Amino acid sequence: MEIDLIHKTLSDKRFARYLQRCNNNVGQALKYYEFNSRMAQSCHIALESFEVILRNQIHNTFTKVFKTDEWYNIWLSSDKYSDFHKTIIETKEKLIQQKEDVNPGKMIAEFTLGFWVRMFNMKYENLLWKPLRNAFSELPKNKKKRGTVAKKLNRIRKFRNRISHYEPIAWNVESMYNNHNNIYIVINWISKEYGDWVKARSVFEEVLKEQTVLMKEVGIKKLEYNNK
Repeated sequence: MEIDLIHKTLSDKRFARYLQRCNNNVGQALKYYEFNSRMAQSCHIALESFEVILRNQIHNTFTKVFKTDEWYNIWLSSDKYSDFHKTIIETKEKLIQQKEDVNPGKMIAEFTLGFWVRMFNMKYENLLWKPLRNAFSELPKNKKKRGTVAKKLNRIRKFRNRISHYEPIAWNVESMYNNHNNIYIVINWISKEYGDWVKARSVFEEVLKEQTVLMKEVGIKKLEYNNK
């Protein structure tokens, strides 16, 4: 039954990684796949909250700097922001094709995480970092550096992309825990109050503890979980 289920729902190539991880023990490999899926699901509360507060905070900051909530249109009229023109134009076209209103609320929601994170690249330090740093009001001044923020954002982006593409995130439990914790760190840089609210609603810790026990019960004992 498990073999039939695997072939119906998973590609051989995708499942082969779990088999390799579990020394070709099909039962353990399936449990590992379930473990990875449950952990990915448990990250969605934090990831969704992170994306929403990041884009809204940047939007609010740019609205003040450019004195309009359609700041992206100012970018379109300037060669300084040419690297972002394609994304802005494509986002507008997408909304038009979907017969949606092309307004700030819709545009901000449609811009991808990659669009927002790219603003923190070294290439745009002189152009964008001065206004962007104002989005992180709770980040101590001695740590308020573009590189510090960019490093965290890119780690979260890669973690989020692995989850979105159903890639393994649980090969290393400590690394997975740290990647998830990075989300809270960045949210707290923007608003500690909001960060506390998000963490109180997250099920990540509970699912990790529960799944770690279940994995050991089926003989997978390499997992170690320590949140200290």
